[in-house]
Parts: sequence; C-alpha cells; structure tokens
Amino acid sequence: MTTAMQTLSRRLLYTMLPWYLLLAVSVTGVQLAIQYFTVDHAIGNDLASLGRTVQPGVTEAVWELDPVRLSSVAHGVRQNEIVTGVVIRNEKGDILESNGDIPAQQKESTNILSSPYRQQIVSLFHQSSNGSRDLIGYLDLYSSRSVLWDRIKYSLSVMLLSSVIVTLSHPLISARRGAASRV
Repeated sequence: MTTAMQTLSRRLLYTMLPWYLLLAVSVTGVQLAIQYFTVDHAIGNDLASLGRTVQPGVTEAVWELDPVRLSSVAHGVRQNEIVTGVVIRNEKGDILESNGDIPAQQKESTNILSSPYRQQIVSLFHQSSNGSRDLIGYLDLYSSRSVLWDRIKYSLSVMLLSSVIVTLSHPLISARRGAASRV
C-alpha cells in the first residue's frame, strides 16, 4: 500500500506542481504590474501638482520676458527629486529656458512602457486687465524612467523574494505533512 501511496503522491505532485508554479508566477506578475503602474501614476500626479504650483510664477516670468527669473524657476523646479528636466516655451514653441535631462526629440507615444520619459505639459495663460486669458507659453516637466525605478526597486525586490520563498516553501511543507501523516 505504501508503494501505491507514493505513486499517487508523485503523480499528484507532478500534476499539480506545474499549475501551482504557474499560478504563483502569474500572481507575482500581476502584483509587479500593479506596483509599476501605481507608482507611474503617482509620478504623473506629482508632476501635474508641481506644474500647477509653479505655474503663476512661470507665467509672470514669461510675460515679463525675464530670463534670469526663468532660469531661476527652472533650476528650482529641477530640485524636486522626480523632475529630471524642465523646458519653458513661448506660445509658438520657441524654447525660452531649459534645464536638466531633456529628450532630444519628443515623439508622441501613447505607450507608457516604451517612452523613456514621463512628460507633463502645463499651459501658461496670462490674465489681462480686461479679464481675457491669453496663452503665452508652456511649461514642460520631464521625469525619466530611472526615477520610477528608484521608487519601486526595493519594494519589487522584497515582493519577488517573498514570492520565491512562499512558492518554494509550500511544496516542501506539503511534502513534510504527507510524510508525517504516514508515520
């Protein structure tokens, strides 16, 4: 009877283990994807918030065509850890100031994974004395994928290590329970 029990347990192990491993790898992959997109979305929100925060000062500097202040604002915005590059442009698209790591040619990419930069464009409007709002320029904020990697690398490492430990320990624990029940 023990030979039949060992054969049955081996068959179950060889039949169920691949499915168990596939499930464990799938769940880990989903967790990694969720972590990646959550942090990427948070960086986008942080860039948008920062853009709204500095928009009044940048708008005033562009309106007054103050290159010293534009340079100072661009340098100050770059001090934020998520910002790797800043471009301030007029309404025609001419660059008034740039600071940091700027993409050589910005392609319109809808795929988040293929783009090496996360970009946030803030439109700069000047409110005239008669109340009309006129577009006078743009503030482009860039964040490279290295910022995303820096934010998620430790949590991803812990998640992967935890998944490997749980995946490898579960069959061992099950095998020991089976051996203990035969005694």
